[in-house]
Amino acid sequence: MIPDSVTSIEEYAFCECTSLTSVMIPDSVASIEEYAFCGCTSLTSITIGNSVTSVGDSAFKGCSALTSIILPVSLKHLGNKVFENCISLKCVSIPDQLRLKEIGEGIFDGCVLLSDTDSIVKKLEEKRIKVPYMVRLFRKIIKYIVPDEWESDVIAENPTPIATPAYDKNLKHITIPEGTCFISYDQFRHNTVMTDITIPSSVTELGKGCFEGCSSLHQISLPNKIKEIPVDAFKNCTSLMRIDFPKSLLSIEYGAFENCVSLTQIKIPDCVTEIGFAAFKDCFSLAEVTLPDSVTYIGRSGFHGCSSLTTIIIPIGVKSIESFTFFGCASLNSITIPDGVEGIGWSAFAGCASLVKMFFPDSVTYIGEKAFDGCNSLNLVVVLNREVDLSESLIGYYTDNNGLYRKKDDMTIKGYRNSTAEQYAQKNSFDFVPLD
Repeated sequence: MIPDSVTSIEEYAFCECTSLTSVMIPDSVASIEEYAFCGCTSLTSITIGNSVTSVGDSAFKGCSALTSIILPVSLKHLGNKVFENCISLKCVSIPDQLRLKEIGEGIFDGCVLLSDTDSIVKKLEEKRIKVPYMVRLFRKIIKYIVPDEWESDVIAENPTPIATPAYDKNLKHITIPEGTCFISYDQFRHNTVMTDITIPSSVTELGKGCFEGCSSLHQISLPNKIKEIPVDAFKNCTSLMRIDFPKSLLSIEYGAFENCVSLTQIKIPDCVTEIGFAAFKDCFSLAEVTLPDSVTYIGRSGFHGCSSLTTIIIPIGVKSIESFTFFGCASLNSITIPDGVEGIGWSAFAGCASLVKMFFPDSVTYIGEKAFDGCNSLNLVVVLNREVDLSESLIGYYTDNNGLYRKKDDMTIKGYRNSTAEQYAQKNSFDFVPLD
């Protein structure tokens, strides 16, 4: 149970807590931030207090054991993809007094057991709540006939796409006809036969999870009009060895290439600014990654579990290395952190057992809890900021076979005299080399 003193469930607070089975959110809580319970695969029961006014993007995404949810009467805002891929969700209860004013897109995307979607939409519309295009289409996500009664602004903002036509699911080689501009959510999802596909230059948009689970797909080239690789687009494409990114690409979204275990190298094109949460998580054959300077954000767990990755250069525009970004990258032995990075998140480099040295520029003012947990080979750390707190970082400690923390005998810390780095070295009896 969350204590009554809590007023907000912060972003990622319980993300991927896979043993969590039930949650009771007290009336003191006013907001549930984005990804707060994302990936809690054992969560079967959640009670949301009657003071919650806002639920952020993807807050309960991937809670695959959740069967029902009651929206509190206080709720005013539901973000994008809030319950996406809650595959066991059967019931959504909407109280008559609901004050909801705004709903994001795709909130029930992938909720395959939620069969009564028409009545849910109708009830929301009766309350004069603006229902976005994607919410109306819960399960299929995109349809190609727009009812007359839909608002004209919705039609204008979401033009009818030309979808991929029906195809023979026993074909190994597929060519999408020229003129197609959109590949829909479920068109190729979980096709285990297809080995390659030709996508015409007319395609401008991919639906979420469009190639998810295509376990025989071994290569793909994306046309130059595509600006986004959406959520879960190639997730679990376990045979995918090559991806040709378009030069037009701006972002790679949540889980886009998660568990693409045959992918060995990627070169992100120069216009990409964002790599989303868990975008390349568990790509354990990925040994080479080239990131352009245009990248300003790498989401939490972006390269989590990429155990073959040996070196990485963080682009100069990135301000924070988020929690779990390189967690479990056991072969990572070289990383360049540019001046401009301000923070290193919780467990960001935990389990990077081959990492030997780290250099923290003066811009780094925060190093999170357990940031270097399990970095058993790390023996040299250079710290330029005089005030950065190292006390929770576990620099200089390793985990033994019994899971106990042990202090390293060969740790050297370089920094300025009278700095927090010197204090940390003295407190832990590490060698300290002054830089002044």
